[in-house]
Amino acid sequence: MEIQVAETQPLPAGGLPVTFTQHTQQSRTNPQLAAEFRTLSIQLSEGDERRSQRLRNVQSFLQSPRWRELFNEIIPLRSAYQQRWTDEQQLSVALTKIAEQLRSTTHHTETVNDTYVKFNTSPTLGLEAKAVKRRVERDGPNVITARPRLVYLRLVSWFFGGFNRFLWISMIVFWLCWQPIGNPPQTGNLALAVVILFVICLQALFSAWQEWITSRALTSITSMLPAECTVLRDGQLQKIAGVQLVPGDIVTLRAGDRVPADMRLVSVSLDLLLDRSVLTGATNPTIGTVNYTNENYLVTRNIAMMGANITQGQCTGVVVATGDRTVLGRVTQLTLRKKAARTILQIEVHRLVNGLTTVSLVVGAIFILLWAVWLRTSYPGFMSVSDALANGFGVLVTFVPGSLPISLTLALTAIAKRMQRHNVLIKNLTTVETLGTVNVICCEKTGTLTQRNMAVTHIAYADCECQVARLMGGPVAAARLYETAALCNDAFFDPETAHLLPAERTVSGDATDCALLRLAAEIRPSPTDA
Repeated sequence: MEIQVAETQPLPAGGLPVTFTQHTQQSRTNPQLAAEFRTLSIQLSEGDERRSQRLRNVQSFLQSPRWRELFNEIIPLRSAYQQRWTDEQQLSVALTKIAEQLRSTTHHTETVNDTYVKFNTSPTLGLEAKAVKRRVERDGPNVITARPRLVYLRLVSWFFGGFNRFLWISMIVFWLCWQPIGNPPQTGNLALAVVILFVICLQALFSAWQEWITSRALTSITSMLPAECTVLRDGQLQKIAGVQLVPGDIVTLRAGDRVPADMRLVSVSLDLLLDRSVLTGATNPTIGTVNYTNENYLVTRNIAMMGANITQGQCTGVVVATGDRTVLGRVTQLTLRKKAARTILQIEVHRLVNGLTTVSLVVGAIFILLWAVWLRTSYPGFMSVSDALANGFGVLVTFVPGSLPISLTLALTAIAKRMQRHNVLIKNLTTVETLGTVNVICCEKTGTLTQRNMAVTHIAYADCECQVARLMGGPVAAARLYETAALCNDAFFDPETAHLLPAERTVSGDATDCALLRLAAEIRPSPTDA
């Protein structure tokens, strides 16, 4: 085994750089021989330095505005590599900008009184209606902006993307071969034009359906904003929609609630726990405090970020950021900025499309040239102009696999449906192709993978084990269990569902507390037994 250790040291002014390379040979059978086989070689790198200088000159020329103008005149479209590099640079700039904004944020380091003064709100009265109206006009609603979807551009991509551009050309040519080129008009060319138009519409419909299925994953972000929250305005606690929150609102949250915006906590209970798994992926909830615990805005415990869940306790906070200005909103904008990379299947299909399209164009062009150069002059009455064009573009339509996108979509959808029957949800159809190469699936047991619904099915005492139904209206042990489950509990029922059975009522709070509260409601003793 040979190990090379290189070190480059410059000589005095005017000299050439010298590279000292130390070669160490180590015997596999006798490691002690390593020190005996050492050599020292000196190599002048004048040629490498000149080559590096020439490369730097070429790179500086290619990055100059003159070359870019010339390049854009010769080749209007930039290469995929340059486009990827530009996208990565823009994403890096956006990440740096967001990091600087979060680094300069001081909401968590300010005192409670300074927070009230900064947002011009009162701890006893909250915001006034006029102040809320001004802030809504200034900051907008508390929603995360989705990626803009221009309908007309999507329609153009659905009807003119992929193979459809060649099918449109073929359809127009067949229509012209029917009238006015056809003499006499042949109904077969009209029928081919109608069939191709039907295929184009069918492919556009499938493209729209596939895009709709893919985009449903992005719309799930809106479910992170609660429908209603309790806010202090004009001295009264009000129930308003989460989208109506503005900076400076004082919001009260209890166990089971979801944080509607980024909030500076001003009052917390001793048992307050925040579940930030939607942002950090941490399995354990975080303790909420009033005083800041870290200089980092993302780590400190006195900030409740949008999307977090209150698993235990209760708190009051002042809204410091809404919508896209929240941490969740900024992360969402970054994910929307980054373009999805093509999968292996998409790359292979793209290569197949380019190959078949090239072959079809070459064969069709050769056929038309043979007719124009040879058949038209040697055999004038053998084939008319309309027949030549129809046969040439018929070759194009024959080579183009127009049903390939539909076949791929149907095959991937069938696999996704089959996996769904085994409780495996496929978020994107293009990920199905890689499942065949998966050997091991590693998943983390967090609240993000479950519905956070728990239920008590069996109860074990010191001397026996029984089901819940056996304890209904039962012995004294059931009464003691009822008292413990009902009193040592922070969960609560929604009063609007009081007419429903305990298993059907809406419960807010920690998943374990919710299960114990439902159990207490089911085994609750009658007043005569009490």
